[in-house]
Amino acid sequence: MNLPTFVQHQYTFADVRRNGIKLENILTILNVEDEVQKFAFYLHSASMAAAVRLLSDESILVTYNLYCQKDDVITILVRGINEPSPNTSRSPSHQNSLRE
Repeated sequence: MNLPTFVQHQYTFADVRRNGIKLENILTILNVEDEVQKFAFYLHSASMAAAVRLLSDESILVTYNLYCQKDDVITILVRGINEPSPNTSRSPSHQNSLRE
């Protein structure tokens, strides 16, 4: 939210199978050298009405199993801990953010 641009990286299902996925790994994929506690992580896919906040490594798998198993693309959004949720009216919509 504080940046005028965003960065998007691809992490395939094969990558997940090979390396796993944890909140710390997400920062590594984004080349961010900082503490996990300074960020808020959200997961969103086409079958979800709103992004779900990921509070722990385990929440990634739980959320995936509940909502995303049939989706081709799953997006994990990373924001500063004090920045608004992607679901708030103060934030650009998820679709507009992706389009930009």
